[in-house]
Amino acid sequence: YISNKIKQKMDVSVIIISYNTKDITLNCIQSIYDQTNGINYEIIVVDNASVDGSQEAIKSIFPNILLIENKENLGFGRANNLGVKSAKGEYLFFLNSDTVLKNNAIKIFYDFYQSNDLKKVGCIGCILENKTGEKIHSSGKFPSMRKILENTFLGYFNRHRHIEQTKKEKLFFEIDENYFEVDYVTGADLFIRKDYFERLSGFDADFFMYYEETDLQKRMSNLEFKQY
Repeated sequence: YISNKIKQKMDVSVIIISYNTKDITLNCIQSIYDQTNGINYEIIVVDNASVDGSQEAIKSIFPNILLIENKENLGFGRANNLGVKSAKGEYLFFLNSDTVLKNNAIKIFYDFYQSNDLKKVGCIGCILENKTGEKIHSSGKFPSMRKILENTFLGYFNRHRHIEQTKKEKLFFEIDENYFEVDYVTGADLFIRKDYFERLSGFDADFFMYYEETDLQKRMSNLEFKQY
């Protein structure tokens, strides 16, 4: 028997992966409740077999969220794919456990997608900041063999130039616009339609951690979807 409450559709499903990050995960969840309004959403936490009491703390402090308790560490991509299977949202918001929302970001993402849905919008995200308010790596360009060889060459023969170029590339998104196109959005905050995610069969399970979001958005780009 499935109740009507369980069947109820959500605007957005927020999916957080937890792995021995109890305190920061709790802070992340609390920031969602503090900042989010005007939208119907759910929070799903997929715990990758933490041993720091994360599961017990989440169930005690936030009993209304869905907690999926894995018996092993599935990595980032597989754990998120598992969370999507339980998601009721029309949209998915993949959020790192070490982030906190500073505004009504989920509603902002949702409204942007709704108003631009006919323009083949793929994934969207925001400019991330560290604890001191400095902008940090929030998006990037797709890697290529040429770029890898160039970075390797620079790193070996001219370390200082390599560091400065890397910093410049990581901050290429700093332009004075409300939104702009990028190759990929980092997985720390990744907003996407659920049916698009499922159309692409989700994150590639061969990526345990890192580059799974880049791979996903490269496949989206091949279908002429754009990331912002």
